[in-house]
Amino acid sequence: MVKKLLGLLLLGALLLAGELDDKVIHLIGYTKYNKNRAILNSIFLNPQRYRTSDGRVDTLKVVRVLKRLGFIRLRYDKSVDQTIRFTTYGDVHAFMKLMFDALANSAVFNYAIDSAVKNSDGYAVTVRYTASFAPDPARIVATFQDAGMIVSDVRRQGRDWSYVVGGDRVRLNVPQVRGSIELKGLKDRYWCKASGSVHIVSHAGNHWHPAVYVYDMQLRPVKSVLLYREHRNLDIALPNGSYYITIADRFSAKNIQSGFTVSIR
Repeated sequence: MVKKLLGLLLLGALLLAGELDDKVIHLIGYTKYNKNRAILNSIFLNPQRYRTSDGRVDTLKVVRVLKRLGFIRLRYDKSVDQTIRFTTYGDVHAFMKLMFDALANSAVFNYAIDSAVKNSDGYAVTVRYTASFAPDPARIVATFQDAGMIVSDVRRQGRDWSYVVGGDRVRLNVPQVRGSIELKGLKDRYWCKASGSVHIVSHAGNHWHPAVYVYDMQLRPVKSVLLYREHRNLDIALPNGSYYITIADRFSAKNIQSGFTVSIR
């Protein structure tokens, strides 16, 4: 019995070490991994240190270690074309919101959506941009993981990155409406969380044609309000409970750059 238990523990350790090696290779490439195998083996001598509470390889911890030790370099001598591919097998609504947050947290702003594909395996978005730096993978992974999603894989191929994201325990870090709040700053849409019916006031300078979406706490769509005429204010009745709300304009983000006031009715 003891031998069987030890065998299972050894097998688990070997599997984790193999997964950890794969993770490192995906991040720095096989050539660099092979060249620095002795150093990397000493760095990751104890694979248990890089395991999450549920037994997975801790992607964020691995990325941070490789970045700190110089194995992941994020600067180029000049601006170069790059792509980032995000793939999800989880909730698309939360994924899209967090994807844009991750790009902003990595100082990636002037980008274009190269493709967006949905199939039976999930949803994939490819972003193309030009810059003299690569997006910080630690910040991107942290954005998703801080919201309860799992980044199961990160790969770098030359100047291009890819992220595989999943999970259904999402916690969006958005303003909570308690009484009244101001939503400001030029964005394509504004997010908040509210309980009870809300009153939305468009600030002076806006030309708001409402596109308002309401989601439950699992980011499942509850209702939408899409209007063609310009509005200065709008009331949204909500069922009992807490909900995520996005406020956008049907035609252009420039129409809502002055922001909104959102209050509970």
